[in-house]
Amino acid sequence: MLFVPRRFLPQGKEISVRPRLTVWPASAALLVAASLPAWPAFQDTAYSARSMAMGGAFTAVYGDPVSVFFNPAGLAAIPRLSMRLDGVREIPSASSPAPEDNLNGIVSMRLPARLGVATFSGLSGQEGAAGSEQMEAVSWGGEPARHVPGGQLYLGASAKMLGLNETGGAPDSERFGVDAGAIYRFRRRFSFGASLLNANQPAWDMPGFDERAPRTARAGFAVELPDFVFAADYAHSNAAAGNPSRDQESMGVERWWNNERGHSLFVVRSGVAAGGAQPLWSWGLGVKKFGVEISYAMSIALNSDAGPGQALSLRFRFIESPSGATLNDTPN
Repeated sequence: MLFVPRRFLPQGKEISVRPRLTVWPASAALLVAASLPAWPAFQDTAYSARSMAMGGAFTAVYGDPVSVFFNPAGLAAIPRLSMRLDGVREIPSASSPAPEDNLNGIVSMRLPARLGVATFSGLSGQEGAAGSEQMEAVSWGGEPARHVPGGQLYLGASAKMLGLNETGGAPDSERFGVDAGAIYRFRRRFSFGASLLNANQPAWDMPGFDERAPRTARAGFAVELPDFVFAADYAHSNAAAGNPSRDQESMGVERWWNNERGHSLFVVRSGVAAGGAQPLWSWGLGVKKFGVEISYAMSIALNSDAGPGQALSLRFRFIESPSGATLNDTPN
């Protein structure tokens, strides 16, 4: 997963560290969007409308570019060229009453000679005058050289630069981070996934900020059919940046309606996330036509009157998969 720490407020004020999404050259059509709550943790942002609507249960989901933020092994089934833009507006909280507007962009392409999928991603966010954060990453997902009996094993990794600026603009301080993950699929519909994010715990030693990004371990299970997906996740984050360690559970479903040729056209999603400071229920809708998918999601805090988070995603997919199968075999 790709994360950057939230800036620390001036001395004497409460510190707030939260995930940031990046600015990617994008279209004005994605001005608003949303995310999971903004409490301190580095895996709480919903990087797309689909992941938000499914409660953030994405560790074992296979074939979606947004897997780069949850488990890079999930990139392995992406077709030859896929591009997406996502906008997220985080739910306001008691520690941060102003919502954060963020954008991210992802480009994925299949490498020749069955070498897997390469992904380039960027995120950026701004919280008024509080500062900005940026991230750039290169990720890979694919099969190992040896086949695993009984199913297929996919591996993935990300190398990322995390940047922080207290006043906006170019980052004042950048740190290198590493993510790694694996997914085991069997019977073409069941998946188990595990990932380790911020494995090297990047450290910042700027004035007033001497901390490490929390190392986050994720595990998940998913059932994926041509018109239905169920996913469940568990995540544990180490104590960091003045925040205690934390466990979070999430679960989500999606249901596609297809045309007479079996191509996905319309989707409804829903999910829940618990175990954090702000339990959430989320829902979403999406439509897909000619390789273009537009999705919307909303997340609602269950124990506060905070306004809803919202997310809007736009995805482009080109060219059939190398096997010649349609791109709708796995709903994304």
